[in-house]
Parts: sequence; C-alpha cells; structure tokens
Amino acid sequence: MISTMTALRCGSLTESSQSSLTSHSSALSDVQQQLSSLGLDAYLVPSTDPHLTEYPPVVYRHLPFVSGFTGSAGCAVITQHKPRPRSPANAKANANANANANSSNQNVKSFLVTDGRYELQGVGECGDALDVVISARGAELGALDEVEKKLLKNEALGGCVKIGLDPSLSSTKFCESLIALVNRTNIGRENTNRRTEIVFTDPKCNLLSTARGPDAPLRPANRFVVMEENVAGRSVGDKLQDIKSAMKEKVSSNDNDAAGAPSDHTTPTISLIITNLDEIGYLLNLRTDPGDIEFSRLGISYCKIDYNNNNNSSSSSSSSSDELSVTLYADEEKFSSSEVKAHLIHNGIITKSYDALIDSDLRSLNKQHLVWVDKSNCNYAVTLSILSNNHTPNNKKVKIIDMPTPLNLMKAQKNSYELNEFRQCHVQDGAAYANFASKLFKTVIEEGTDLREEQVGDLVDNARRSFDKGIKDLSFPSIVGVGSNGAIVHYNYKTAPPGVKMGTLTSSKEKAAQESYSSSVLIDSGAHYNGGTTDVTRTWYLGDMKSNPPSDFLVQKYTQVLRGMINLR
Repeated sequence: MISTMTALRCGSLTESSQSSLTSHSSALSDVQQQLSSLGLDAYLVPSTDPHLTEYPPVVYRHLPFVSGFTGSAGCAVITQHKPRPRSPANAKANANANANANSSNQNVKSFLVTDGRYELQGVGECGDALDVVISARGAELGALDEVEKKLLKNEALGGCVKIGLDPSLSSTKFCESLIALVNRTNIGRENTNRRTEIVFTDPKCNLLSTARGPDAPLRPANRFVVMEENVAGRSVGDKLQDIKSAMKEKVSSNDNDAAGAPSDHTTPTISLIITNLDEIGYLLNLRTDPGDIEFSRLGISYCKIDYNNNNNSSSSSSSSSDELSVTLYADEEKFSSSEVKAHLIHNGIITKSYDALIDSDLRSLNKQHLVWVDKSNCNYAVTLSILSNNHTPNNKKVKIIDMPTPLNLMKAQKNSYELNEFRQCHVQDGAAYANFASKLFKTVIEEGTDLREEQVGDLVDNARRSFDKGIKDLSFPSIVGVGSNGAIVHYNYKTAPPGVKMGTLTSSKEKAAQESYSSSVLIDSGAHYNGGTTDVTRTWYLGDMKSNPPSDFLVQKYTQVLRGMINLR
C-alpha cells in the first residue's frame, strides 16, 4: 500500500522543537515524537539531497541533525523506540525499563546503515542512540536489507508497518525497490488490516525539515558564473546538437505503440530530465562561485530538454519544429549576473524557478510523451510528478525511458582543451604540493618541530590556497593520519572514533615510541582548479634516516603495495 506525497502538518510540532536543538539526541527524540503523532513506525533519513550529491548543502543535512553521523554515505531508519540511558550499577532496572519501552511497534531500535569506511566513525558519532549496521552492499541497498529484516519480517510487528520517507531525497531505483519489497510482503494480505504501507511525505514540509524548526538553513542561492569556452573546449550549442541526435534516435527506437500512441501515429514528444548537477554544469558551461555544494562549484538546479520532431512531409506547416527547447530550473538569485543572462539568451535557454519542474511542468506533459530519466540518479519526487500524468492504467500517455543520459558518455570523451586543462591543473597542484612538502620536511626534520594532525592538515590546505594559480576550492576535507591513524579509512581527527587520539608527527625516535606519536603520516588531499580536479594520496616518513630509519615491517609492507600498484599497469 502506497500513500503518495502526504503533506505533514508544519504547525504540529511540540514546544521543544520550536527552539534550536542543541544535540542530535534531542533532535532524535523530537522526530520520534512526530512519528508517534503521525502514526508512522519508521522514517528513512538518507545522507543525500534532491540531486543525490555526496556532500549535500547544510539545508539537506538531515542525517547528522538526527543521528550525529557526519560521514558522506549513510541511511538512518528512525523508529519510535527510545533507548534508556545505560546504568552499569543497576542492570536489572535497565532491562525492565527497556522491556516496557519495547512494546508493540516500539521494539525496533533506530539504526544507521553505512559502509565499511565509516564503521568506527559511525559508532563513535551515533553513540547509544542508534545501532550501526555495516553493509558490504552500501548504504542504500543495505538499508533495504535491514528494513526487510528488522521491520517487514519482524513477527512482533505482525506485518503491519507504516514507513515514511521524503521521495526527493532518495533515488527512483531505491524507492521502486522499497515498493517492490513492501508489495511482496503484502501478498495474501490485500483484504486485511495487516499490511505494510509506505508514506511519501511532501518534500516542502517533510518530517525532518519541520523538526529542524524555523531556524533551519535555506537552500543556497549562489550566483551562476560562465565557464570560458577555451576551458570547456566545446560550446553549449555543440553539446546540444549531440543531445538532439541522441533524443532523435531514442524517439525512432521507441515505436508509437510502445509509447501508447493513438492510431494516427503522431510522433511523440520526448523530454530529457537532467537532475545530476555535474551534468547540468557540463552541458550549459555553468558553475557557481562559491559552490552550492561543499567542495565543488556546482549549482542546485534541474534541466529539462524537450524535442518534438513534427517536421514531416504530411505537415501543413511550412516551418520546421525540429528543434530543442531547453529549460533551466533554479532560484532566481542564480541568474542575477548580466554575463550569465547574456549566455543563457545566446544559447536559447529558458529559465524558471527551481520548484516549477516538479510542481507544474512535469505534471502537465502533452499526450504521447516519452520521458528520459536515469532512475539511478533521479530522485523519486521527479518520477512521481511524471507518473501523475497517467491517471489510470488504461490511460497512459507518458512512458519513462530508464537509462543513463547522453551526458554520461559525453563527459567521458575529453576534447583536447579539456585534456590540456587537466594537465595544467596537475602541474599547478604539483607545484603547490611540492611547496607544502618542502615546508613539512623543513619544519619536522630540520627544525625538529612536532606537528599535530590538524597542523599538518592546515599546512597542506594553506599551501594550495596561497598558491594563486587558479585554485577554486579544496576537493574534499583533507585526510591526515599519523601512524596507525593512517590505516583508518576516511579518518578525520575531528570525528575520531572512541579510543583514538589525535596523532602527532615527529622526527624523534624517542617520541615516536610514545603513544599517538609517529614519524609516518598519510595525507590524502586535493583541489579544484578552473579546468580540473586533483586527488593526491601520499604516505611520508619523516624520521631521521640515520638515528630513526623506518622499520623493516614498514619498508616491507609499502614495497609490497608499490609492487601491487605497478602490476596493475
């Protein structure tokens, strides 16, 4: 059973949720109260935004708000279960308290699903509030597995579970898989009350954004800037011609019967929906400065390209309609630059508000419409809006074509301008990194100054930022792990797991033998330049080679890794 786009009552929050929440534990408690009042047994909270980016803007960071988890890949399933604080001195009282809490639909504790990179970080950041499940299948597929195991197949719940989620924050593939899972669970229960239900909440007024209260951040609206054609290598017009050819071919390969066309064999209109931000930026030669997305220069937007080939011999019109219509959906502030306005007008790009795509344009498609989307990268709110045109199974006028957009391949085929820019950005980054390495060796080896991990991170970041050769931003938060901390995947001293201390880099043999000190350091860092992005991982040994050489173990293991990398070639 599916309940679609249910709007939650924005004014129905408890008094505590109207004030700023100071910790994720209080946020979790507030969300759980809303679950109870709305009759939901569970609510899914992914780490992504409507464009499924790895580092979403603050406005969409619901996962750290409710769980404390700050990793780049995760999905929390919030339930009504409220764990009692642990008290080692009174274990019997704890057991009784939790037993009373675990009645009916409250017996499943909230949990976070993530991958192996974030096992230690997840446990450390979520604490006792959520169980942490590590899935080899990743956060999305792992969440499906755990929902099935902990909720759908939980005999204590009697097969009657109501699950809520915001369709704009999950891919269409994920939501369709969840629907299929629920439908299988409901087989044989069609005429009973023991059915599982999915509630897709209204993206504009969902449970998480509501719980964050009136002080919740707004969607970023940084201005678009035009990427020079001598850097991009191709004009927008050239790229649109490739898109037109791909769309024309797609219309030809989908006969009218398959598209639900009537007997007059009218050629269907085809629309390409682009939700992936890097594809939009690539196609239209646009970036934002600063970026809406952390560690990138991408702007929050949608793009729709319509193609209707009615230029045939039977047409009574003398004019050709064999043209594309391109619409860019973004907040008005993004179009404020006169250069951007001129760029869009020159390329015939129509501009509309960000919400217009889902709220209106996709809900009023013409008859015999083919809609090309990539369900793996397109959020489900877009798909629901498209499907709203099909009122009954026998009155389908819109057909969805699920496959990667043409831009996926176009981006991969680099032209000579792009290749040159890539080479140049690595030359620039190499110079900046050499400057950093020189300062690092001088500070630690020559001057004998110990550096904490955060100081090494500041050193490498500042070396890039101060090297004024076209750097736009860092690629990602620099990862610095001294000694054994370098073995922790995606280690960050700011979110170090319990029991892990910030490391200190030293050249001294005596200090290196102490806890949290070492002469080895792993540094994973990079930067965005005008024409490319770098990602450089190096492990350095900064001990005195005479008095404090690397151990035989260290030499052996890194030599084995080097040989393995060489063999990959």
